Amino acid sequence: MIKKSNQLTIKKIKALLLLPFLCGILAFNSVTIGNEIVNNNTLSDPEPTCINKQSKYDKGLDNYLKIKTNDLTEAIIYIVNIKTSETIRTIHLKPSQFHKVKNIPEGNHRVDVIYGTNYTETSENGSCKGYFKNVLVQKKPKTTLNFEKVQNYVPSYSLLIDIQEAL
Repeated sequence: MIKKSNQLTIKKIKALLLLPFLCGILAFNSVTIGNEIVNNNTLSDPEPTCINKQSKYDKGLDNYLKIKTNDLTEAIIYIVNIKTSETIRTIHLKPSQFHKVKNIPEGNHRVDVIYGTNYTETSENGSCKGYFKNVLVQKKPKTTLNFEKVQNYVPSYSLLIDIQEAL
């Protein structure tokens, strides 16, 4: 009888010790899943629909422009066709965010960058505008990105957007 009593006590103690451990695992997993959902919402919308209604795409070209911001940089990036001065795509990136702009039409393009805080979108008379309430720096780089197709080769690029380099 004493052995059975001791064994029951040991099982109860093990169960009591195991319970907080299991609760901790469940709590950790729910927090992680919650963060992933928030991060996916953040990353899934760097090309806001509102300000990209007139965007240009070439689905026949498998090219891209990888853009990443550093820890301190929030930016609005405009991909602009040099020949026509037409904005091909508009991207809003928060600090430490990465986005891959795909299917950019052929041509020579420049990347205009506005650094700021408090990104806002407004819609008036069917026209949408995305802007910063606090503009820090506006930069039009002299570098051009040539997305012209050469035989079967389509160039792609990577950019790091860093406000410290713009100052």
